[in-house]
Formats: sequence, structure tokens, C-alpha cells
Amino acid sequence: MNLLKAAIMALAAVPMLTGAMDVILGASIFSISGSALGEAASKDPVVDSQVRFWGAIWFSFGIMLFIAARDLRAHALWFRILCAGLFLGGVGRLISAFAAGLPPAPLMIATLVELVVMPLIALWHSKTLVRRQTELR
Repeated sequence: MNLLKAAIMALAAVPMLTGAMDVILGASIFSISGSALGEAASKDPVVDSQVRFWGAIWFSFGIMLFIAARDLRAHALWFRILCAGLFLGGVGRLISAFAAGLPPAPLMIATLVELVVMPLIALWHSKTLVRRQTELR
């Protein structure tokens, strides 16, 4: 259970870091990430506002993931909901890849994490809880 907890806490650092960057940098993050929008996006108040808003939500997601990892048994439902949310985000990215083309490598890696790693971590979580329950009997 400790290895799983450590892995999830490390994973939670990603949305906290990237969310904070979105809040601080706003839409100028697009030029850093290789978006075709580049600098034009940072000049658009709607795009900049939305990036900063969703960055704060993403940062909060990381905090919730970190809190859930502290007691995976007590927060099992919330942890599974968070995993499902990330998986659905990956589905959205996959749909976008088919509709608009492949994004830069960092976003492709994020898609793989969301579609493959998160279900594996959720499965690891479930198996760990079942094993712990069996040991307690």
C-alpha cells in the first residue's frame, strides 16, 4: 500500500505543478507547449482567462488526488472518481487527436497516462484493497 500511496502522491504533483503554471503564465503557456496559437493566444482575454481558470481547477484536482492518496481505504470512492475523470479527459484528448490532429509530444504522453496508466493505477488500488481486506480476516 505504501508504494501505491507514494506513486499516487508523485502523480498528484503533476497537476499541481502544471495547474500552477497555467494560473501564473495564462495563455502564454501555449507558445511554450508548441501550440499553433502561439503568442496570439496570450493576447486574447477570453483564452487567457479560461487557461488560468482551468489551471486553478487542474491544480485543485492535484490537491484532491494528494489528499485521497493519504488514506486510500477511506477515500476509495473519491480516488476512483478522480481516476475516472482523468480517464475521460484522455478520451477527450483522443477524440481531439482524431478531429484536429496529433498534439505535441508532452500532450501525447499525457494522453497515454490518462488512458493507460490511470486505469492501471485504479486496478492496482482495487487489488491492494482486496488483498488488505483478505489479510485482515
